[in-house]
Amino acid sequence: MSFLSLGLQAPRSSLGTLASDGLAGLAVGNSYQIIIPAIFISLIMFAFNVLGDGLRDALDPRLRK
Repeated sequence: MSFLSLGLQAPRSSLGTLASDGLAGLAVGNSYQIIIPAIFISLIMFAFNVLGDGLRDALDPRLRK
């Protein structure tokens, strides 16, 4: 939500604000400023997906035989 300016603002830092600032720096040629937060956001989303799949496999009684 910070990427859309609906979350934390300037003095506080989050991945959304870092990505938003990196998007502004993309026009200047500093592409690493958007790539690094995007990689971390992708890794966090992948981890939540794996965690959700693991919980479903462990707790769903319909999958047990």
